[in-house]
This record gives sequence, C-alpha cells and structure tokens, in this order.
Amino acid sequence: MFSAPILSYITQLLRRHPSVLRHRIREIISFPRRSNCEVNQWEDRCRAHSSLCKGDSRCADLNDGGFGCENCSHASWSTRQCELRARSFTRGSFLTFPSLRQRHRLHIKLRFVTREKNALILYNGRYNDQHDFIAMEIIEGQLVVSFSLGANVSEVSAKVPGGLNDGQWHEAELSYLNRTATLSIDGCDMGVAVKYGDELNYKCANAVTHVLEPRCADLMQTCYRFLDLTGPLQIGGLPALPSDFQIKNKDFVGCIMDLYIDHQMVDLNTFVADNGTLVGCPQKKGFCHSQPCLNGGTCEEGWGSFHCHCPPGFGDKDCSANIEPVRHFMGDGFLIFTPHLRPIQTEWAISISFRTRRKNGLLLKVQLGQSSHVSLEVSDGMINYSFNEQSLLLKDKSVDDGMWHNVEAKWMTAGVWLNLDYGQYESVERLEGHIRGLYVGKVSVGGIQPSEGPENVAFFNGCIQDVRIDMNREAWLRPSLESNVKEGCRVQNPCHGNPCPQNSTCVDLWGHYECQCEMGFVGDQCLPVCEVNPCAPGSKCRPSSKFASPHDHHKYGYTCECDSLHTGEYCEVPLDHPCPSNWWGYPICGPCHCDTAKGYDANCNKTNGECTCEDKHFQPPHSDICFDCDCYATGSFGNRCDLITGQCKCRAGVIGRRCDSCSNPFAEVTLRGCEVVYDGCPQSFSMGIWWDRTLFDQESSHACPKGAVGEYSFPFFYYVYYNFKSKIFKE
Repeated sequence: MFSAPILSYITQLLRRHPSVLRHRIREIISFPRRSNCEVNQWEDRCRAHSSLCKGDSRCADLNDGGFGCENCSHASWSTRQCELRARSFTRGSFLTFPSLRQRHRLHIKLRFVTREKNALILYNGRYNDQHDFIAMEIIEGQLVVSFSLGANVSEVSAKVPGGLNDGQWHEAELSYLNRTATLSIDGCDMGVAVKYGDELNYKCANAVTHVLEPRCADLMQTCYRFLDLTGPLQIGGLPALPSDFQIKNKDFVGCIMDLYIDHQMVDLNTFVADNGTLVGCPQKKGFCHSQPCLNGGTCEEGWGSFHCHCPPGFGDKDCSANIEPVRHFMGDGFLIFTPHLRPIQTEWAISISFRTRRKNGLLLKVQLGQSSHVSLEVSDGMINYSFNEQSLLLKDKSVDDGMWHNVEAKWMTAGVWLNLDYGQYESVERLEGHIRGLYVGKVSVGGIQPSEGPENVAFFNGCIQDVRIDMNREAWLRPSLESNVKEGCRVQNPCHGNPCPQNSTCVDLWGHYECQCEMGFVGDQCLPVCEVNPCAPGSKCRPSSKFASPHDHHKYGYTCECDSLHTGEYCEVPLDHPCPSNWWGYPICGPCHCDTAKGYDANCNKTNGECTCEDKHFQPPHSDICFDCDCYATGSFGNRCDLITGQCKCRAGVIGRRCDSCSNPFAEVTLRGCEVVYDGCPQSFSMGIWWDRTLFDQESSHACPKGAVGEYSFPFFYYVYYNFKSKIFKE
C-alpha cells in the first residue's frame, strides 16, 4: 500500500504532468523520503534545484510541493533527473569520456546485453600497445578484465554457464584496489567464488593481483607501481586507428546501461565524443508489455522482439495457431511422407519445431529432384542446414537445452536465410546451385531408412511438431512410412527417486534435472556455506535465518560478523579511522577522555578508546603523566625520543637524555657532535641554564631558572677543576 504522501504525489503527477509520470512511476515505490538528503524532491521547489534536470527536460513545481523533471525526450531510459542510463552500440560506434584518474582504488559497475561472443565493453589507456591501461572484454562469451601498470599485463576472468552473449541483461562489477582486481557477474557471491570457485564449480567471480618486478621491492628504484591512465575512457569500442592494442577486441554490438564509476552514475549524455551510438536500447524496449502471447502463452523478452512459450496444442510466434499432436522420436525411429507439391518457384522454405537434449540428430531431410537434397540437423548442439555438400551453421545459440525451438530455412534472391525462434537468431549465406523448378520428393523426419545410408547419420531423440514444407503443414500427418515414433512428448521425471542432496530442490528441466541449493548452502553437495566459510580471517560466519528480521537481509543466506578493525560484506576491508578526531568506537562513536594537561593526545585509540602520549612525549613506567621529549636540537637527530625512557637520539659523542652534554668537560655540543674548545670554557647546560662559551678567568651571570630567585653566577675556573660540582647562588 502507498502512504498518503505518495498517493498525493502520484495524483498530482497524473493530473498535471503525465509525461513525468511515465518515466517516474516505476521509481516512486522505492523512492525514499529521508530528511538527511541534500535534495528533497517531495518538498523543495525548482528555484533551489533547477540545475538538477538534465538534457532537454525542465524543472516543474508540483501543486502539493516537490518538483519533477518534465519533457524528457528519452524518459524510459532516463533517471528522475533525465540523466541518460542506456545507449545502443553497433560495430564501429563508441563513446569517449575523460580518463579515469584513480591510481590505487577504482570501482566500476555496469549492465550490458549482447549476442556477440567477442566484444569490447570499455577501454582506458593510450591508443597503442604500451603504457598503462585497463579493459573489460567479452572473449568467447565470458567476461575478461585486463590491465597493466606499464610493463606486463594481468588478466582476471569470470564465467557463467552458457556464456554472456545470450541477448539478456547481465551485470558486471569490477573493484580495483592496490594492484588487485576483483571481477564478478550478476550479483555473484564473491566470497565463495573467489576462494572456492574451482572446488565448487562456481566461477562467476574471480580476483588477480598484479605482480611487480622484483626490483620494485626497492622503493628507491623507478618502477611501475600505480595505474596511471593518461588516455581517454572509451565505452563500446575504439577508433579505427592503425595501432596495435593490448586487447583482443575493438567493437561492441549491443547495449550498455547503468554505468557507475566509484558508485556515481555516469550520465551517458555527458560524453566528450559520440561516434554513432543511439539513445536507449531498442533491442530491449519491453516487447512483452503489450502481452503479445495468446492462448495462455508466457512471454519472454527476446532480442529486438519477444519469444512466447506456448502451451500444448498451440504454436507460431504468438501461440495463435492450433498445432497437431506432437511426435516423440526415440533415437532410432523415422517418419517419411511425400507432400505432392508443385515445382519450386522463386522463394521456398521449410520449418520445424522441436525439443531435445541430444547434441546430434537429424531433424528433416528433403529430396529435391533426382539428385539434390536439403537437410536440417542438430550438429554439436547447433542448427546446421545443408544443400548437397554445402552447409550453413547457426553458431549463436545452442538448441540441446530441452526447450522448444522453431527453425526455418528460406531460399531467397539474396541467399538462404536460416533463422531460429522466429528471427531471434539468423544468418544469410549464398549457396552454390539452384532449386527453382525442382519438385519436392520424399521427406524424412527424425532419421532415414536404413537402405538410404550413410550409416553415420545421427537419428533424432526428442519431440517434433509443426513440420512445414513450403508452408504445407498437413502432409506429414499422413506418413507413408513410420518407425519407432510415438504420439505425445512425455519423458520420465528425472527428479523421481530424489537424486539431489539434502538442503536442495530438484528442478525438472525436461529430460534433465538441476539441484538448486537452498539459501545458505553451496556446491554440488549443497554444504552449509559457513562450513566453507567465505568470510575473511578473524571474522565469524553466521547463517541467516529464513525468518530473519528485515535488518538481517544478506542475500546469500549468511552474514560475516567482523571484528572491531574490519568492515565490508566479508570483513575484508580494514577500518581507516571511522570516527572523527577525539572520538572512538564502531559502529557508534563516543568521545575520547584524554587529559591533555598531563601530556596525552586528545585523539584516543579508535578501537578501544585508550589514551596515548602526545607526539614528541614519553611516559616512564608506572607514571600517569607524559613528559615532553625536549630534545636539544643541536645535539640530537630530531625531536622525538624513546616512548618509555625519553632518550633522544644523540649525535657522535653527545650524551644525556636530551643530547645536551659531552663526556669530555672541555668539549661543547655542536651540529658535528662534541668538539673540544681550547681558548675558553665550552658552552654547557647545567641546573636548567645554558652557559655560554666564556674566556678563561671570566665570570658569567644568568637569571635564575624557573622556581628560583636572585642571581646565578659561575666562576669558570671552577668549571675546569670541579666539573660543574660547585655552584654559587647570590641572594
């Protein structure tokens, strides 16, 4: 239920600013009304925040208070402030932004969608194969980040089953800290994946630490230690330059959305240069919103269109067609029919719908004339179309996943158009030869007669429906020959007998099953996650209850309880003075109670509140007072001393706690150490007074030290004979 203020806000938007409502309604539910935000969009007015509305939008005050941004040209792809969230890229297009400046710590998060197995998502560095750089690529369907500090290149990859080029949105997150790069995909549990990914077959996150050259251990050596990015940040591609790069790809085909750098969203309209990108993501604009699937079909967002999962008895792209009964082929059967069609004209097509779990199997073979034929088959999990000895392979999508697929091959003027799932995946290629004027002879479905050979033909195992030869869909229902083919499409429930371990659920995937661990359990055996323990050393792993309070919301079924010196999701981040000066504690700070009058530092220990001496002070054992080091600058190497004894670091020959004396009574303290004075009495420190150098047989007088009165004189012959042991005070 909405609260009264939110209902009022929605009403005002609907009444006064419908254009604002269209792109804000989805965000109203989660928009927090907090008093500690610097901008209150519920109560403030435009005059205070007119610059918040970006692009071509303008600020509009609402009747009941607050404001919104209206007339945003691309509202469905923008934030409340009309900041652009998404852009579409074609081959050769890219965006240019200013360089990333972070040398030690960097965080990048973004979403992307593509069907390319190889693509460049971002690159920051020089336009050559030298110098520092960082790049995020898709290589063979998996995510790879590479970077260099100027010498060798380090790589880290994260992998998901089936790859990332499936035409669905994926989220990538990169954290870089002091030469360590951590990469994760789709909200992966990084603690488990980084530590135990290989053991648990859970590789959606990974980390790598860049190893410096051995000479870098010497800090005085010139060495590449930091990430110094001096080139621009490229999103979605690189310019066409005659240069070599330290990466494998230069283009991206698809969409990039919700780019965050150091947790700040990047408005994709604030580029330095735009080379051919488009606003938004036309390929993923929400095709299911119009509910296109009929007869109870369920809609799935596709690539530039939608895909319907039809109930039994219905087919076509939108489930609008009634489909004849399904046939089940057992891996050793076939069905043969003759459609009796007219000779082939300009365009000619065959299509078939099927589902299978096998990587190889013949779907359809059509005899054309006396010596030609075309065939459709599943080959190594992919669709392969062949005409005589020529073939066309659709590499973009595996079809041995147990799902229903429709494949069509159509001869056109430009070549053969092979498309899967009503255009979701397609390829066009010209094949040598002609079929015009040929008649359609025997059609074999699922396999061939033994007499036809060759013996290496793989028979189909799975279900087939809706076979069409040049749009004729009736002939295959009246086969002239049929062997080991059944009606229906029933397979044994693979979850029968409970094959999954404890703490998991068996999911029937038609001819295959998957064990899904319950929250808080991981691995093939669904072990308790705290037995694996993804938390950092020194912390404690605690399982999260299924009935935990809203504050215990860890999405992976456990929490890491950190000690007082660490924080982070896995307690992996050392705390760097979380409290301000003169305060201590975590997560709640309290005031320090250190007596500065006794020489203590006002800023206490951030963890336990313990007081320590002020800088350049020392504290003898069993003393509650800190004393000033008071090192004699001329005789010492600095103004700091031993924290317990107070001994300063003295120059050569200099003695005394403060480094203010010489062991030789005829020497005085200098910047070169103790040096003998031959023509008089040396400068010396005694009774709290510095006595200047004086000629022999002369007397020197000084004011008394603090706490004494009168005049203090020193007959210097005493200095020679008594070595400071005789002193005269005159009242």
